[in-house]
Amino acid sequence: MLFRGHLRLVMGFPLFGQTLDHLPEHLENQSRWHLRRHQERTEQHLSHPPSLDEERRVLEVVKKRAGVYKDKEGHPEFSSVVLLTAANFKYFWIYNNWRCNAEEHGLDWAVIANDDKAFEELGPDRGLLAIGEKVSGMNGWGSAKLDSVGRNKMFMVLTIMRAADLGVVFTDADNMFLGDPFAQGGHLGDLIRSGKYDYVYQEELAQAPAKGHVVPGDGGNTGFFYATPRNKKMITFFTDVVAEVDRQREEAFRRSGERLGADQPIFCQIMQKLRSTNGKIGPGGFKCVQLCGSKATCDASQEFTMRYCSVDAFMHPTGWETPPEERVTYHANYAANMDKIAKLKKAGVWDAWSETTNRCKDSDETAAKIVTSTSMTGTDGKVAVTLDAPAKPAKDIEPVLQCLRLTTPDIKLIPWFDYAAKKFMADMKI
Repeated sequence: MLFRGHLRLVMGFPLFGQTLDHLPEHLENQSRWHLRRHQERTEQHLSHPPSLDEERRVLEVVKKRAGVYKDKEGHPEFSSVVLLTAANFKYFWIYNNWRCNAEEHGLDWAVIANDDKAFEELGPDRGLLAIGEKVSGMNGWGSAKLDSVGRNKMFMVLTIMRAADLGVVFTDADNMFLGDPFAQGGHLGDLIRSGKYDYVYQEELAQAPAKGHVVPGDGGNTGFFYATPRNKKMITFFTDVVAEVDRQREEAFRRSGERLGADQPIFCQIMQKLRSTNGKIGPGGFKCVQLCGSKATCDASQEFTMRYCSVDAFMHPTGWETPPEERVTYHANYAANMDKIAKLKKAGVWDAWSETTNRCKDSDETAAKIVTSTSMTGTDGKVAVTLDAPAKPAKDIEPVLQCLRLTTPDIKLIPWFDYAAKKFMADMKI
């Protein structure tokens, strides 16, 4: 039943999240009509709503990790933002490299664990077990499994905004941080600090844009974005996105037996629908959008206008074959699974994690102890260097990780082993 005041869906998803009492009658009636339509759509299409226990777990983790940096007091401007990435256990060789780069900049984050093994490795104070289908293994673009990973991501972002009232910076784990994207001058952090935008995103560009490039405002790459629930309609907008992802995947399942439907193109469809409302209420309850540097698509109040902006493409490129010198992050797009490594190496953002010691290489260097005592060296004037005992290797090392070690150029291999590793990868279609 609808009532004046703080409106909610019966499943617990808030809609506008604020009172309608201050609105003129014709706008109130229009908004209520939209709410009824949205409620019907969401109840029909939004699957896997979180349980109270799942919400509690999400709150525990993100409240602890909110602030983006480990030094929470030193960066109060990010106190209402949480950094979020995702991985399953088979993707840990990429996640661990991402983690080392993030640690170098003093960042703090939470991780969507897309399978139980990843959650076990991450631990309950950082890992957020996916609410929805659990997905293991390496999965390429166009697969139903990868589409489930994308759905899990969007649903977790929605859950965090709704339950914790936090903004979320989501990044794929193959979007490595060479620099600190939240620092002044890193552009992403600058846009968040400005407080002007409901949504900040990375453009989807296969190469450097030509001079005079005009940002299309299509919503870009959903593997690196910021969304904030300051305007509560953003929660409704993401609810609409997830509901449409669910609807299209169920429709595909009825047609083909596979739940196909990637979050990124569907997000762009919803964004384009909003851009074409001509002042009528559209997705999320918004009437207009305003891309930074452009006029709004209609004349409406700030409450009914989504304000958004793209990060600088040269600071945050997506898989360009020639990484720009200005890069702060580098997203290894336009490559699948193991092929991403070559791009990440070329961009100078790989090899931060040691598979030998099972920790960040910087940690290994810090652990080095220089001992100059002659009583320990046994000779005068000589220096003995010792390392802390390496950590025990992770349990149940996956064959893919073994192949990665074998094919790493830094390791000198006899030709037979190099051939065998590549043949194994080809046979397994990795």
